[in-house]
Amino acid sequence: MYIVYTLHYQTFAVKVKNVVDTEEEAIEIMKQLALNFMSHEEGKRKARIFTETPFDTADILKGYILFSPDPSKVDVYHKDIITTNHIIWGDQQETKLNKIKAYSYTKVSEDNDYDEDILDDATDEHNLI
Repeated sequence: MYIVYTLHYQTFAVKVKNVVDTEEEAIEIMKQLALNFMSHEEGKRKARIFTETPFDTADILKGYILFSPDPSKVDVYHKDIITTNHIIWGDQQETKLNKIKAYSYTKVSEDNDYDEDILDDATDEHNLI
């Protein structure tokens, strides 16, 4: 049995999203949740997951970026460009890339027999700190 969850890096809130029987299902649901988040925030045309390091974000001016360095995790970054005005140097732009959220899964049991209420009980947000 596998649990698919999200971790919010600013608040350290963990939210269980789904409980599945196989690792393949967990990977598919994890990726779909990340893509759904991206589609909701940015639109479907921008929803793609980068898998190579370093990933090229030059074509993305502002917004969310999905990055999956390994199959068990998808990180969500927010890219923002900050422009500062200087009298002497002129306008300068600084790119900020903040990791804000992660989608992942973990194996919790060898057998697939579990109580149907486990997801209902686990969907409350829990703080790690």
